[in-house]
Amino acid sequence: MNRWLWYINALILFTSVIVVVFGLSMSSEYIPISAKKGNVNSRGESGQPNDSQTESLYDISHDSNFVNAIRTYAKRWGPAQGYIEVTITPPQVVEAGAKWNLNGKKWLNSGTRIKVNAGDHIVNFQTISKWINPPLKKITVTKSHTTQIIAEYMPPEYASLTVEIIPAEVRDLGGQWKVDDKPWQDSGQKIDQILVGKKKLQFKPVPGWKIPTHPAVELTKDQLETVTAEYTLCQYGSVLVTIEPEEVVGKGAQWRIKNGSWNDNDTRQEQVEVGTYTIEFKPVEGWTPPKDLIVNVSQDSLITGMGKYIVPKPPVPNFILTGTMVIGSEDGMAWVKLPKEVKDKGFFVGEKIDTYTLTEVNDGSVILMKDGYDFTLQMKEPPPPSPGRAPARPPEKRPTTRRERPTPRTRLPRER
Repeated sequence: MNRWLWYINALILFTSVIVVVFGLSMSSEYIPISAKKGNVNSRGESGQPNDSQTESLYDISHDSNFVNAIRTYAKRWGPAQGYIEVTITPPQVVEAGAKWNLNGKKWLNSGTRIKVNAGDHIVNFQTISKWINPPLKKITVTKSHTTQIIAEYMPPEYASLTVEIIPAEVRDLGGQWKVDDKPWQDSGQKIDQILVGKKKLQFKPVPGWKIPTHPAVELTKDQLETVTAEYTLCQYGSVLVTIEPEEVVGKGAQWRIKNGSWNDNDTRQEQVEVGTYTIEFKPVEGWTPPKDLIVNVSQDSLITGMGKYIVPKPPVPNFILTGTMVIGSEDGMAWVKLPKEVKDKGFFVGEKIDTYTLTEVNDGSVILMKDGYDFTLQMKEPPPPSPGRAPARPPEKRPTTRRERPTPRTRLPRER
């Protein structure tokens, strides 16, 4: 019994040591490194560190030998780790509050050195007003090595821009231009303090005119770029669409140029700008709308189109034809067994059977119609005899009259 208790206590102690070792080695993704006199500083040299650029986690000089031994084993058997140190320049941007972080976590000051797991990491930089951020940096940390990064914020570079709008007629109608988040500008007005680089110009819409399709403008530092942008007069045609059949028109069928307003049947839409358009049709319950139409509108032309709605084909009738009777060339009668009925029912040509109309009666078959679709229904014939077996003989009919019984004989008395 004592031996088993000793085994259990030893197992508990061993498990506790393992937990402590791996807990210390994996307590966080990165650990700020303490820099004390006589220890290794942020650049791996012996000397006094700059306390403003480091963050202390603990002082190992006060730890017991047991804890230091555990830490040594954790370093040996724990996950591979290295160091990252980031320096931000110039000093003006550091004074303005520029910081960095690793993988989007806590913001750190310039010059901070941290301990991280070996592998790939992303270094981000804080946005500072009136400065251009350094790009994101992807780095690879190796075991027991320090990866040093110098990140430089750049002062912004500016240029000037002016846009001349033509023709003069469109300027009088309110044509204007803008760039970036600047307000709308009149033709010929100059804007300063625009960040250099490629810029996309925007133009205010003017009724009856197409806005310019000007390519991006390349702005150079301290240079004035002058651009001429031309509005062009719009060209128009018209579109008219006919919808069939009349029944679906009465149920609300309409058409439109895609994403536009709905139009009724045979409505002509004027002032359609020259170009290629898609015509779509409004859904109507119980009907399948036509496929979209593609139309090309040219100047001063009328483009016509037609859309035909159709009714989806109904299911095949699920009742059984049990008999037919032809009367003349166009009349007749059919007997059918409906699904929920016990007895057969008779119907004349022109009458409805369930939701189907009886349109024709033939010898052993009928034609039904629903929603413009015809269905032929035939009487079921008895199954043919199995091969190699003689057809069953019908049972013989027994006589309905009784056979007369014979007259009993008369026995004479015997003489003695």
